[in-house]
Amino acid sequence: MHLVPIALNPMMDNISDFYDAAIDGDVIQVRELLKIGINPDSDANEDGWSPLFAASASGHEEVASILIFTGVNINKPIQSGATPLHIAAYRGYNDIVSILISSGASIDQDGCTSLFLAAQDSQIEMGATPLFIAAENGHKVILSALISAGANVNQAVNDGTMSVFVAAQYGHLDIVSILTSAGADVNQANKAPLFIAAQGGHADILSALINAGTNVNQPTNNGWTPLHVAAQNGHADTAFALISAGVDIAQANEDIYTILRIGANPLFVAAENNQKDIVAFLNTAGANVNLARDIGATPLYVAAQKGHSSIVSTLIDAGLNVNVTLNDGWTQLMTAVNNDH
Repeated sequence: MHLVPIALNPMMDNISDFYDAAIDGDVIQVRELLKIGINPDSDANEDGWSPLFAASASGHEEVASILIFTGVNINKPIQSGATPLHIAAYRGYNDIVSILISSGASIDQDGCTSLFLAAQDSQIEMGATPLFIAAENGHKVILSALISAGANVNQAVNDGTMSVFVAAQYGHLDIVSILTSAGADVNQANKAPLFIAAQGGHADILSALINAGTNVNQPTNNGWTPLHVAAQNGHADTAFALISAGVDIAQANEDIYTILRIGANPLFVAAENNQKDIVAFLNTAGANVNLARDIGATPLYVAAQKGHSSIVSTLIDAGLNVNVTLNDGWTQLMTAVNNDH
C-alpha cells in the first residue's frame, strides 16, 4: 500500500508565520513575508486576527508601524468585533494607540462582543468603544489621546452605560475628572454615575461629580437616590458629602420591586441596615425620625423589628415617638416585644 503525500498549502504556512512574527515582534520576518507578497490583511489565525491586530495586542509598535505603512485596513475587526484600537486601548499600549489614531483609526467604532471581552477577562459591556474600554481600565493617557482625537465621551454601550459611569463604578477618579472636563453627561437617567459612586463608597469621585453639576437627588427608576444607597451600604463619608451638598434627606423611594420598602427614606434604610453612623449623620442634619413609610412604619419600627438595639437607642434619644402605630394598629414597642427583642 502506497501512501500519497498530502499537498500542503504554502500560502497558509506563510500566513501562520506572519501571525507568529507579528505577535512576537519579529521585524525582520515581517519584512521578509511582505517581500514575498503575503497579504498583511489576511486572517492569520482561526479567530480572524490580522497581523496588525496581533502586533497591537502584543504592544509591538514597530511591527504595527510597518504594517500600517503598507496600507492595511487599520479598522479591520476580528470575528468578535474588536479592532486593533480596541485591544491596544484595553491593554494600555499608549504608543500603539497613538500610532493607530494618527493613522486614521476609527475612534468611536463599537462592536466588541461578549466573546471577545470574556476572552480578555474584562467586564466591559457589548458595544464598547475604545474610549469606554480605556475608561473602564483606568488608562488615563489613552483616554486623553482619544478625547483629543475627537472621541465621543457620551457614546453609550448597548445597555446605555456611558464611560463616566463605568469610570465611577471602578473608582477611577482621574478618568472621571477628564471625562467631566470633556463634557461627559453626569445626569443620565437610571445610569447616573453619582449613584454608582455612592453605592461603591467612592467619596472622592462623588465630590468630583457634584462639582461637575450632577443632580444629587436624581433617583433611579425605582426611586432610590444616591443617599439611599449610601445609607444602605454604610458609606459614611459618601453620605456626609451628599448631605453637605444639600441632598434631600427626606426623599422617599418608590421601590415597586420590593413592596416592603415602598416609601422608605434614607433614615429608614440606614436604620433597617444597622448603619449607626449614617443614622447619626441624618439626625444631625435634621432628618424627621418620626417620618413614616406608606404603611406607617418608622425607622424605629424597622430597627426594633430587626433587633438593632443601638439604632433604637439613637432614635429614642433623638426624640422619636415610641407610640406611633402602623396602619394595622401595632406600635413600635409591640413590634419589639413580638420579635423577642
